[in-house]
Amino acid sequence: MCIDYQALNKVTVKNKYLFCSLLTCTTHLIMPFGLTNAPTTFCTLMNKIFHPYLDKFVVVYLDDVVIYSNTLKEHVEHSREVFKILRQNELYVKKEKCSFAKEEVSFLGHYIKDSKLMMDGSKVKAIQEWDPPTKVPQLRSFLGLVNYYWQFIKAFEDLKKAVTEEPVLTLLDHTKVFESCKLNDMEMCYTVQENEMTAIVHYLRT
Repeated sequence: MCIDYQALNKVTVKNKYLFCSLLTCTTHLIMPFGLTNAPTTFCTLMNKIFHPYLDKFVVVYLDDVVIYSNTLKEHVEHSREVFKILRQNELYVKKEKCSFAKEEVSFLGHYIKDSKLMMDGSKVKAIQEWDPPTKVPQLRSFLGLVNYYWQFIKAFEDLKKAVTEEPVLTLLDHTKVFESCKLNDMEMCYTVQENEMTAIVHYLRT
């Protein structure tokens, strides 16, 4: 059996959250906070409407939109196109949260200037002033913040090599002679350096 749903699809309310009672159904006019799928739904919408211009002169992440251009003239044209798309999809921005024609910008915890991606100074300060964690949740929070900047921290690359590269061990050379001796009560009180010297003296005597 084949069912044609075209007529039903025409009258179906798409991508909206409905609240129904015995008398009527209502829906949000704007994206509600708190719903599990709200960020995913909004992210999908933003990527869909800006798809023709993504990575050409627009980068979007949820409600953060960055417009980048080579010249001021291009920037004006690109900005007009972005506003046109927002208007067509009934999306609005607050003037107080907008800035234009900037040579440097902070975006998603990073600082962008002169075609370079850098760590945000406020985040660096937060890492430097972070109190030593004493509990597991505190440690996880700290590692989460630091891990966000892993590509800027050389120690992460060293740690990555240490846990991913196979260690190379030297095979035992049976042609070499080994010697050992038991320390007496006095020698047991020696420092590490004194014990090393004692071992050298013992080796030379034997």
